[in-house]
Amino acid sequence: MRFRTVLRYFMRNFVLAFIIAGLAPHFFQTGQSAGGSVFAAELAGTTKKVQRNTVTMGGKRSAGATKAINATAGEGVMSTSSGLSKKVRKGHHSIRYYPATILNLSARTGSAYGEAVLTWTAPGADGLAGRASGYKIAYTTVGAIASETDFDRASAYSQSFAPVLAGASESHVLSGLPFGATVYFAVKGIEPSGNRGHISNCPFAYVIAPASIAGTVAYTGTQGGKLVIAVFDSTQVFTTANLIVSTQLARAGGYGISGIQPGTTFYVVGFVDVNQSLKADSGEDYGFYGGNSPVSFNLASGQSVPGVDFELIIASTAHLGTVAGNISYSGAQTGLLRIEVFNNSAFSGQPVAAVSAVSAGAYSFRVPGDVAYFMRAFVDRNSNAVFDSGEASGFYGPKNQGAEPIFVPKQGTASGKDVAIYDPGCSVAGCSGFGTSTISPSTVTAGGLPDLTVQFIAGPSGMQAGGLAGFGVPSGWGALQNNCPSCNAYVSLAVASTNTVTIALDGDPSTAVLESLTGQFSAVAKVTAGALNPGDTVQFVISKLPAPCQARTSVFTVTTAQNANVAALPLASGSPAVSVQPGGAVTMSFSPLNLTLTQYTTSQALLLSGKDLCGGVAAVSGSTDVIVSGRVYSFSTGAFDPDSNFQLSASAAAGFATSKTITFSAGQSSATLFALAASTGAKHIQAEYSLAGTTRYAYCAVNVFQGNPFSNVNLSSGAFTTNRASMTITPDGDGAGDMAFINFNLADSALSWKVQISSSSFDSGGTAIWQSMGSGSALPGKVAWDGRINLGSESGRTVPSGIYYVLISAGGASTDTLRINVIVNQVSGQVTDPGITPAVPVPDVKVQAFGPVSGQVVTDAAGRYLMSGLSIGTYTFTFSKGQYLSVSTRTVVAGTSTVLNVPLLRAPILEVIPTLQPGATQPYEQWGELSVYTTGWAKSFVQPIRLQAGTTTFDDGGQWNSSLQQFVTRTRFRFEVTLDTYTVAAQLAGYFPSSSTAYVGPEGLELTLPQLNRRGNLSGAIS
Repeated sequence: MRFRTVLRYFMRNFVLAFIIAGLAPHFFQTGQSAGGSVFAAELAGTTKKVQRNTVTMGGKRSAGATKAINATAGEGVMSTSSGLSKKVRKGHHSIRYYPATILNLSARTGSAYGEAVLTWTAPGADGLAGRASGYKIAYTTVGAIASETDFDRASAYSQSFAPVLAGASESHVLSGLPFGATVYFAVKGIEPSGNRGHISNCPFAYVIAPASIAGTVAYTGTQGGKLVIAVFDSTQVFTTANLIVSTQLARAGGYGISGIQPGTTFYVVGFVDVNQSLKADSGEDYGFYGGNSPVSFNLASGQSVPGVDFELIIASTAHLGTVAGNISYSGAQTGLLRIEVFNNSAFSGQPVAAVSAVSAGAYSFRVPGDVAYFMRAFVDRNSNAVFDSGEASGFYGPKNQGAEPIFVPKQGTASGKDVAIYDPGCSVAGCSGFGTSTISPSTVTAGGLPDLTVQFIAGPSGMQAGGLAGFGVPSGWGALQNNCPSCNAYVSLAVASTNTVTIALDGDPSTAVLESLTGQFSAVAKVTAGALNPGDTVQFVISKLPAPCQARTSVFTVTTAQNANVAALPLASGSPAVSVQPGGAVTMSFSPLNLTLTQYTTSQALLLSGKDLCGGVAAVSGSTDVIVSGRVYSFSTGAFDPDSNFQLSASAAAGFATSKTITFSAGQSSATLFALAASTGAKHIQAEYSLAGTTRYAYCAVNVFQGNPFSNVNLSSGAFTTNRASMTITPDGDGAGDMAFINFNLADSALSWKVQISSSSFDSGGTAIWQSMGSGSALPGKVAWDGRINLGSESGRTVPSGIYYVLISAGGASTDTLRINVIVNQVSGQVTDPGITPAVPVPDVKVQAFGPVSGQVVTDAAGRYLMSGLSIGTYTFTFSKGQYLSVSTRTVVAGTSTVLNVPLLRAPILEVIPTLQPGATQPYEQWGELSVYTTGWAKSFVQPIRLQAGTTTFDDGGQWNSSLQQFVTRTRFRFEVTLDTYTVAAQLAGYFPSSSTAYVGPEGLELTLPQLNRRGNLSGAIS
């Protein structure tokens, strides 16, 4: 009985398997399911029970629940639900599962523009069993999606919806769809192996389009900042919670706003964003469409309404004062004249107030009063209300010692504040950066010794006595000299002038005495007598100047100064450049020089490249055959013998052989190789080639392993803690979780390795911000990352919070499976100037933290800062900037995010002018001291003063001036102080001290000290 049962079972399944095997090539190639049946069968010795399932979705029978049997005991074909066929290897079988077809997909118009809502019953991974792994959603405006071809041609909707259990309802909002169109949809379920179900039914929905408005905004005020035109869904327009959409204008004028939700009530408001918060704040000038109160809108899908015009009103005038003067300009540039006042002499950040004028002449405008400002004017050539490089400009600085403050009294007038606008490089003293230049030849060979000629052609202002023209040698080129004509980099001058002029090379133009060039990277030609007329030329002839090895474009920066009273600036017209090109190939080499392979696995691409004398990639001059072969070192012969288990090919897919000939055509610089090894161990790739009649060899060392050369790749929080593939660190210096230890073993202890960390995946082009290199295995504790950057300009800074990716490379192999989550404490905030109404941001403030760890950042143009990587504890934060009073505050950092906003008060300026007794000069230079202090020295300030030989005028020795972008020697000494009474004293050896006491108010003070008088001298001889 038992034997007969077994026999019947065997015969039944054998016949069924035979039928399926015979029908499969015909049946499954059609790509169609069989009336909703689910098949299983015996394949290659395995018995599967045959089932027949019927599934129902939304009251409809589904034919999508099909298991496709895709293998036979011999060669065969299989199919997927999309009709694609794939080969099946002998002796293997698998059963493919497909989600049920979605038959009740519905679509309706979404509540927002560009949206639609789709609803359906979720399929399973196997028909209606289990859970699908995902969906593919297609949409089109062309028409119904009725076939696989239609589905493939339709747009794929990007999503990562996580399916619910089979039979449950799915509902999703799709956004970003075509506006104002009828859109058709279809959905397929996806099971974990990637197999997709059949196309769903194809519903459609109308997608509404956004509405838009356009108009003109008028504004006669002077507040500095962008004009923000915003749409709100409530009359509460002073909160971002009700903001729908906004746009920004550089100045009053026309605007347009799209992206407004149809069918909703909204209001339009405009304001000057003084503090760059993107919302209307107290004190900012603003206005409504509708006058004193906003008027509502309600637009239809795609409706566009023009003529939404309104005016911004001035919020208050009680705190304003007036600044007035005259603007002059005689240059050729055209455009509106823009006049701006800033809270700093570097003119950084946005202006506190600004106006535009059609032409030069008198001006007058109102600004917040009882504050000192710095004024700039420029020709706004491109009408963007922003000063751009190349635009003619000038600033208020009547003493020619940089930008000077203007104190504007509240309800008063600061008059006579005249500004002269000059073309770029010019000032009242003359012009710099005028003229043009050329260089020849324009192309040289890397590593060569070319003869170069740099020519300067004088501009329309010519060049007077004391003027100069010079050039700088780019990095990588040789140093200049004019002492040895037969030596490299010898410089001589050739002058062509229509005037009588004397020009000489000067190695140090800062001194009155001409000096020779001795290994310098710049050369200057100085006019010592006469003048250059416009169009005259000065040629620097350089013989045998060593060129760099790297192929690059090298700019020889040419600078000029019209006379001795102006500093040299680069040519406004631009400087000439030389293209350094690789030389011809003289050798060849592999990249990389060391390669790691896994046995029976094709290597990564290997480059064989020609190299010039500098080692740069270079092309061969003629057709060149290169024989590449797999080699293994023989200790018995001491030579690299052919290795039959090591093959090479120019293609990763086929054509592998132990020896290949690669032909480089003329002009070709590189060729690609792939390696495949059938045995393990140390091997080499040899390249035999002939260049310039000489046979040479290039080698690439190869290590072949049975498997991945990396093992035990993991992260740990210490040298002996639990290993993991991902971890979180908190680099706050508290000793807990501050570092991630990166550990791994290498199959070859001689391999060199590199560990890199990036803030984005290396597969997607991530750039390393940290790296460590070494050789051999990285045992626990050897490689550790503390969350800091060690590459680039931000080296030493702690990274922001986020996920970081680890890439480990060795011998051509790599692994990138490790992830480090960094959580750092950070302090952020905004620094503003409360002396101006409304308070304006203060850029370029140095923010320093002192506590368990230290840090330093600088505020941006909006006065904002972010300091990360602070450990928990109490800190002293200091905020400092020139022309402002420094502030210190103590703050406890206890969480991951702390906000610290700081007001920074403007410092009144005390300007001191020390004087000397007439005729009391010295034949040598002297230095003294200027002291400013309050009673008891509670507040004190000190600056050095210099008295040059033979003069009676004191100066500061010269300082860099950011407004002039050059060194300026001041004869007036500025002190930034608080409101108080100060004693000012000057001391100089050999002179009686001089002092004076005065009160410094908010408007500042200019104080001329009494004369320093020479002490009496007693002289004679002792015998």
